[in-house]
Amino acid sequence: MNRRDAHPDWCAADHTCTAHRPGGEHRADPHMLRVPGAGSAVITRVQTAASGVQHAEVTLSIRLPASEAAARRRLAALLSHLRLLISEPTPVGWDDTTQLTAVPQRAAQLPPAHRQAA
Repeated sequence: MNRRDAHPDWCAADHTCTAHRPGGEHRADPHMLRVPGAGSAVITRVQTAASGVQHAEVTLSIRLPASEAAARRRLAALLSHLRLLISEPTPVGWDDTTQLTAVPQRAAQLPPAHRQAA
């Protein structure tokens, strides 16, 4: 935390930060991921000023297929994946870097016929 202005280092400390108000929040600059023709995601780190509790605010915009049946399948898959992301807390000490680097290693161990699908 930067003691000069009492904002965490990651806080945007601009008009989006309302920590100086009752019930306010520290807010980071949002980060956006755009996939042309598929959709976009915006993620913002937020910390409640009073309690210090943090959360990620996520906004998704995902293109749906033209077919009603395919659109429903896409929505069902989206809800299923979101449920996995928010249903269980991340274990204390979990290192996502280790988890992310393990995925390509596991894919490399697959037989050649399965590598393209991994």
